[in-house]
Amino acid sequence: MRNRRKAVVGVALALGLLLTGCTQQETAPEGSSPPSDALSRQTPVDSSFKAVIEDYLRQATNDFERDALGRALETGRVSEADYQEAVNGMLQCLRGRGFPSIAEPDPQTGVVRYLTEGSTEGDGFEAAFEECSIGTTYLVGSLYDQMATNPDNADFVELIAQCLVRKEVYPAGFTKEEFLAIAQTANTLPADDPFFSPASAACQSNPAAR
Repeated sequence: MRNRRKAVVGVALALGLLLTGCTQQETAPEGSSPPSDALSRQTPVDSSFKAVIEDYLRQATNDFERDALGRALETGRVSEADYQEAVNGMLQCLRGRGFPSIAEPDPQTGVVRYLTEGSTEGDGFEAAFEECSIGTTYLVGSLYDQMATNPDNADFVELIAQCLVRKEVYPAGFTKEEFLAIAQTANTLPADDPFFSPASAACQSNPAAR
């Protein structure tokens, strides 16, 4: 099995859709991907996400996203069924691109990650992952993750910066502005930069994770 963490996918709509990761492993049947530990603890939220949901609705690209986000606007949360449909759509698309994949909770963060077997650098997996997320997990899955990992809808980037200090990735006083500056130049950083460390990746996925 080959694992590879994607450097930047997006800091979930606070940055363009919050820095998330993807790694690789093997296939599983559609509908079998479990909710993560973090996501399974998701509880109804107040109106703090109303503006976010409305913004996502404006970005919806298909009927599934419009229907799922419309229901979220009414109920205050993304349903488990809609989240699962988004994940299944992502997995089906990846399989269609030649990347049989599974979705499973990351043991460090509790947030779902996608894995495929035998992928290597430059084989197109990362491009396929980004393309397959459109219309599936890009909006609906991202919103589900945000509600689970940041139920108060606080400044997610600020939470990431605080987590990076707490986990001693960066020194005390490290700010969200410094994190954003580093994230924007991530593609130029060496592979052993602290930004790509396991602790940093955990903070970027779920800054509440210990």
